[in-house]
Amino acid sequence: MAWNGNRNESRYYPRPPIPVRPRDWSLWARAAIATTVFALLAVLLVPVFNQARLAAKEDAAMSNMHLLGLASLMYANDNDNHLPPHMESAAAARAYLQKYAEQDAGLDIFTTANPAGGETLGNPRVSGLDLDAIAEPSETVLFYDSEPWHSEYMLACYSDAHYAMTDASKLAAKLKRDPVIKVPPPKKLSVGP
Repeated sequence: MAWNGNRNESRYYPRPPIPVRPRDWSLWARAAIATTVFALLAVLLVPVFNQARLAAKEDAAMSNMHLLGLASLMYANDNDNHLPPHMESAAAARAYLQKYAEQDAGLDIFTTANPAGGETLGNPRVSGLDLDAIAEPSETVLFYDSEPWHSEYMLACYSDAHYAMTDASKLAAKLKRDPVIKVPPPKKLSVGP
């Protein structure tokens, strides 16, 4: 067979005709269903991941508060049982507590992990106090977050180094009152031998 100059035909063999397939709509339907399933999974899982991220930040903040409380107790142990003299904020107490706070790379216990922002504040009423003079260590606040975490709850560290999410109004009342100071019992005088 001789070539007739048509580009669509082979010089030696005729090109077989390309079969025309009917459109396969099932492929498109499967792709649409898969896309819809992935979109629904994303819509359902994004809030779960956000809650997990918030819980991780809350755990980090609680750990930081606990470490601040422990660092304060270690400072007091080395300094005649007295708390640091400047407790207005964690940043002010940093100079005194830095050597007692074990620092990992990238971890700063003197800043808050609160997603609402704010800072870690200290209770200035306990600045320089003797730990033995505090009658209720489990009720005396050392440090607290300036912004609430869950609408009404604020994270606080107490002078016995425990931490808790405390109702904001109760925390404000605890911060307004002076720490209850123990009055040492009077010494008995011995009379002669």
